[in-house]
Amino acid sequence: MNLKKSDKIIAIVGVLILVIAAIGIVLYTSTEEVEEKEPEEKLLTFDVYEEVKTGSAERETYKFNKLKLVTKVVSLEEKECFPVSVDNLKSVEFKATYDDDRTGRLLGKILNKVLGLKIGKDTLTITIIDPDGTEHKGESIVGSGNTTITFDGINPPIYTEQIEAETDVEAMEELEYLYGTKWKDGVFKIKAELSSKEAIPLLDGRLLEKLDDDDFTLEITYTYYDYDLEEIEDDDKETVTVIASSSFIKTTGFLGRDWFG
Repeated sequence: MNLKKSDKIIAIVGVLILVIAAIGIVLYTSTEEVEEKEPEEKLLTFDVYEEVKTGSAERETYKFNKLKLVTKVVSLEEKECFPVSVDNLKSVEFKATYDDDRTGRLLGKILNKVLGLKIGKDTLTITIIDPDGTEHKGESIVGSGNTTITFDGINPPIYTEQIEAETDVEAMEELEYLYGTKWKDGVFKIKAELSSKEAIPLLDGRLLEKLDDDDFTLEITYTYYDYDLEEIEDDDKETVTVIASSSFIKTTGFLGRDWFG
């Protein structure tokens, strides 16, 4: 079919109108979709600050009934001495101090001093049991002195330097997720033995000593990591890098310092 020249022009114009209309519809729809998208929340960046703090438990005195020293050894049954109540526990130190209340009559004291003997001196040995049930025996105290049992490196520090979150509450929740909780809510226990050397009763005052109780004191100090957050202003922001120790990677999956060489 042969179209007149005017008909051809009309057909071409019609096609152009349809193309332009289609393009307009597409552009309008795209613009509308963009306008309907909700704006993304702006993340805040926080620096993580660490401080090692020290605490202590109340000083305790533990008594032995010396009337039980018939067999020359008396034991202090296992007792709870330190319930752990903090996160990020770093170290705990147990210091026992003992002073034998009777170390012999005059002759025994002279021989001890002049000849360096230990006539009539009792020997104290303490054992600390950690929350995992492992026993740690301290050096024995003969006559008087002190012994220390120390647990260190219980939890590693947090190596995260910055945290990004929508609010400070969310940032603190992320930080607390990284806390070290080893032995949190666990209990340390103590047991002890007091033994006397075989000696002549009248020489070392053993008969009189049996009339008195004997005791030792236990002092407990501990350290823990304490953390705080501080929001960084926009002008001071740096690239956020999450760093963690190799031991932390195993439990959480975070990349650590070792991955960066």
